Amino acid sequence: MKITAPLGIRFWDYARNVQVSSDLIVSARLVNSKNPISFASTSCSGIYVFHHLPGLRKFEFSSQEWNVNNPVTDTKQYVIQVKDIKRRFIPVSFKVEAPFKGIFPGEFLVSPTGVLGFDLFSTPVREISAQYVEVYARLWNIDDNVPASFALMKVTVNSSIEAKGISDEDGKIKVLFLYPPIYRTLTGSPSTGLNLPLEEQVWNAEIEVFYQPAIIQKLEEVNQPNFRSILLQQNCDIIFENSSNTTTPSMSTNIYYGKSPTVLKTIDSDDVKLYIRPAYTSP
Repeated sequence: MKITAPLGIRFWDYARNVQVSSDLIVSARLVNSKNPISFASTSCSGIYVFHHLPGLRKFEFSSQEWNVNNPVTDTKQYVIQVKDIKRRFIPVSFKVEAPFKGIFPGEFLVSPTGVLGFDLFSTPVREISAQYVEVYARLWNIDDNVPASFALMKVTVNSSIEAKGISDEDGKIKVLFLYPPIYRTLTGSPSTGLNLPLEEQVWNAEIEVFYQPAIIQKLEEVNQPNFRSILLQQNCDIIFENSSNTTTPSMSTNIYYGKSPTVLKTIDSDDVKLYIRPAYTSP
């Protein structure tokens, strides 16, 4: 008998830009249901595949061919929870409708602009090779005097490289990305085109934080925030200097070759925290 899997998910390592095909615990639970949790298994191509999802038995064991002329009309919504046993990635949860045609979040595209997989962001304790820049901070909500959990940070280097990360429940965050291209300097007469020494390589980075806890939606089925709501947060203010309480929508820092991690903190603060003020929803 033919059995059709109703859902397959490809996960992607945002920092390294490669597929994640092992060491994840991926589970699903029907929305607004007390049904037992279903767990995904991995295919030979590293896709996390669900079988026997509650409510989809008819679909899985049907002999019909599901296509454009005979689409699936009876879909159900599930909460997906992702945990990494190696602590490389921040745990995430999100909703998805199944059966889902193709591989979620979309068919595999070779195009650089295509969706390759569901992005997973690094934990603050992740260790990675020396080829990568590490930008670290402990984000702190100064208005409520609590860690800024589930904030989104964007690092832009030389207006070209863009990298992102998400803070954990304790407000700790690590953004990882490959070192930018090495600068060359023209010296001598005529120019010799020698490389600038590695220890003198420096790049400017612009830091933005997106933190709006009022819009974070909690998924009751797994007691975790909805990943989509984390991505929808608005830009917040960064307190650059503690003594003057100066705020700015972004801050600049320098990235030095071989001097990693780059730690971000509010100037003149008594501890290693980057104070931020949440973005507030207009009434």
